[in-house]
Amino acid sequence: MTSQVEGGVTLSEQDHVRLIRAIESAIEVQHLAHFHAWLRGPFRNLLHHDCVVCVEHDGGGVPARVESLYHGPCSSERVETFCDPADGLAVRLAALVAHSGVVTCIADGAALDNLLPDASFRTHHGSDNAIAFRTNFVSGGACYFILFGLLAGTEQHCLHLLKLLSSHLKMAWSRVTVRPAVIRAATAITEREQEILRWMQLGRSNQEVSLQLGISPLTLKNHIRKIYRKLDVQTRAEAISRGLGSSLDALAVPPTVGCRQEEKRPPVTGEGAD
Repeated sequence: MTSQVEGGVTLSEQDHVRLIRAIESAIEVQHLAHFHAWLRGPFRNLLHHDCVVCVEHDGGGVPARVESLYHGPCSSERVETFCDPADGLAVRLAALVAHSGVVTCIADGAALDNLLPDASFRTHHGSDNAIAFRTNFVSGGACYFILFGLLAGTEQHCLHLLKLLSSHLKMAWSRVTVRPAVIRAATAITEREQEILRWMQLGRSNQEVSLQLGISPLTLKNHIRKIYRKLDVQTRAEAISRGLGSSLDALAVPPTVGCRQEEKRPPVTGEGAD
């Protein structure tokens, strides 16, 4: 089975299976070691590449954190070439995406060479291509996920899969690099908001949740907007993912009176509070 998606990219049945596995396992990521293991396993099974670098910008567009993972031996020179906070290839590619105002980018080997300030660095990166994806934080700043060394000819395909996985990748990253302000915000979630998050986790629609809680759809939307703001997220999938990574996961599942009993798989793409 295959499916045609935007940009003419065709996803195979294997792509769908690997994507679901990557999403389901991303929800379990709680620590940086878990994140690295996830990148080496389900993430790389879906998106074959040599190296992934996460570059986080603060609200002023300045690199605040750079995290890299190499799937094989890597020299110190190559690490510096990719991750130097001032002149690293990943940092420069993230800056290019930011200044261009785009969300995604595909770069070939020549483009990567041109990004480096000194020809002596160009012998160290050893990558023929790269893809980059930007995701923003509600509170300001952004995170750039950059994959180097993909299989030739798969760049567009991998970029589309990365888009589909982006909400879960972003939230896994956020949980392992969570900022104190976000921790404080998560603890400010009210009991009613916790209950709504749990219903959202179970795949219930806004109409079902409002009926179950005995509140109007408008009141529910206001609650969801507050949840998004407190958790620093933009979509339903991100709110669920961050909630699962916090103390909210310890809450008991609410009774299912008046609602469907089946549970759904996590959504492939985020759904807004509509």
